[in-house]
Amino acid sequence: MKTSKNLTNSVTNRTKTVTIISPGTRRIIMKKCDPKHRHRKSVRATIPRLDDLVGRKMGLFIEPAVIDPEVGEELIFFLRGNKPTIEKILGIDPSQLILEMNAGFKTNPHGLVAFIVFWVRDAKDISETPIASSITFFNPNKKSEVSFWRRLADAGHWHLFLMVGNKMRNIIDYNNKRDKFELHKKIDMVIGRSSGIPTGDFDKARKLFLKEYPIDVHINTPQAKFGNFPSSMFVMH
Repeated sequence: MKTSKNLTNSVTNRTKTVTIISPGTRRIIMKKCDPKHRHRKSVRATIPRLDDLVGRKMGLFIEPAVIDPEVGEELIFFLRGNKPTIEKILGIDPSQLILEMNAGFKTNPHGLVAFIVFWVRDAKDISETPIASSITFFNPNKKSEVSFWRRLADAGHWHLFLMVGNKMRNIIDYNNKRDKFELHKKIDMVIGRSSGIPTGDFDKARKLFLKEYPIDVHINTPQAKFGNFPSSMFVMH
């Protein structure tokens, strides 16, 4: 399996409205915005320094950011790579740059762990190998953690920022009206099927999950239909 040296791993953990990035901690207060908004054409999207959100890591991230002051804070997808990588992505027709997602959960002796996977791929690539991908773990028994994903599901549009360092090179918008990505449906499935399963020690359950199911092995299974995810392109939350 080919891997990329351009996008590297990172590990983060989300709790309530607080994003904890390892190493160190950072608190983000998430403000509500109108999920059915339309950005003014006259507004050029602006973002904070990506270094201030995720450090100098590369990969695919989902972070709160203000890209239109009149709308307020939104959950934004950031795809950061080095210049040659992003230039290659910019050469892809935006309509062919596909954003996909799925969700699931696992149990082990330490308890229950749920996860959501996002990946970006070129529709013309017959191998369906993702350009970049991200997996985030969450506790389905904690409403405060589930609300983060409900908020993303409620958004009528998802925005993908292509980044080189702290510089935005392009923005690609995806229609999520009426939950087109079915994120609510997938969350409901995870919660429903894991109902009654004790949470246990979530942190230990997550670590054991990663030990028992290496990302390349677990995500690459044909049954998951996730394609081939080079581990160096993964961002683990």
